[in-house]
Amino acid sequence: MLNMTRKEFEKYIEDLNLNPKMEKKYWIVYDKINEDGSPLTYNQRANLLLGELRNLKKLLSVTFYFLFIQF
Repeated sequence: MLNMTRKEFEKYIEDLNLNPKMEKKYWIVYDKINEDGSPLTYNQRANLLLGELRNLKKLLSVTFYFLFIQF
C-alpha cells in the first residue's frame, strides 16, 4: 500500500465501501499529499499518506462503535 498509484488508491477506496462524505476526506488527504511542487520525496509522501489513512480508519471505527452503542 505504500507505493500506491492513483488507480490503486481508487480501488482501495472502492474496497473500503465508504460513505461519500468519508470517501471525500480520503481523497482530500491523497490529493494534498500528492500536490504538484511538493518538497516531499516519494517515500515521505507514501508514509504520510499511510499515516493519514490509518488515522481516518481509526476515526471511522470509533464513529461506528458509538453509533452501534447508542442503539
